[in-house]
Amino acid sequence: MNTVRVIRRLRSLAAVGACFALAALVGCGGDSTKASIKGKVTYKDAAVTGGTLMLYPASGAPFSISIKADGSFEVGDAPLGPMKVTVETDSVADTSRPINMPLPRDTKMPEMTKQDTTNQPKKVPIPAKYAKEATTPLTWDTKTEKNKTFELTD
Repeated sequence: MNTVRVIRRLRSLAAVGACFALAALVGCGGDSTKASIKGKVTYKDAAVTGGTLMLYPASGAPFSISIKADGSFEVGDAPLGPMKVTVETDSVADTSRPINMPLPRDTKMPEMTKQDTTNQPKKVPIPAKYAKEATTPLTWDTKTEKNKTFELTD
C-alpha cells in the first residue's frame, strides 16, 4: 500500500515539475516588441561624440538613446519596427571653453579644480534638420536592421 502512495506522489511531483519546466521555456522567448540595436553616428566622416538619438515609432512614445563619446550607441529594449530618427547634440556641454569661476584678485586657479575633459563627449555641431521629427531625413526599421550607421551630411 505504501509503494502505491509513493508512486502516485512521484507521478504528481513529476507532472508539477513538467509544468514548471514548460512555463520556464515559454517565458524564455523574450519580448517580441523590443529590439536589440546598435550603431554609430558620423558627420563629415567623423564620429558625433555625444548627444541623443531619438526613435519615433508610427504609434507610441519616442525612445531616446545616448550617443557615446566614440559616436556609438547600443540598447537592448528599443521599439520594434519602422521609425523616424532624429539626432541632437545641443545637450552636450561645450567643454572647449574654460569654466567661468570668480577668483580673488592675484589668485591662480588650483590644479584640483581644473576640469578633466579627456573622456567627456565634445559637442559636434550638426545641421538643424536632423534635430526635428518634421525635418529629419533619417529612418530606420529596427525589425529588419539591427546595426545602423547614420552618416549625417549638410
